[in-house]
Amino acid sequence: MRGYNHPISVKEKCLNLRKRGFSYNQIVKTTQIPKTTVQNWAFDINLSVEAKKRVKDRIAQGIIKGNQS
Repeated sequence: MRGYNHPISVKEKCLNLRKRGFSYNQIVKTTQIPKTTVQNWAFDINLSVEAKKRVKDRIAQGIIKGNQS
């Protein structure tokens, strides 16, 4: 077996955050789970319309913030 087996509760938390529209980076910061692990767990999650909007809004905020620098 490769790697580390994380508790099921941590995986469920990561998947729940992703379904709510959290970015992979936000999930990593919240849970301290490696990004590739989170991506592997959540690769088949289809985001709701609301979650997609949340992600797009964060991207837009980042673009605006970057242009202000």
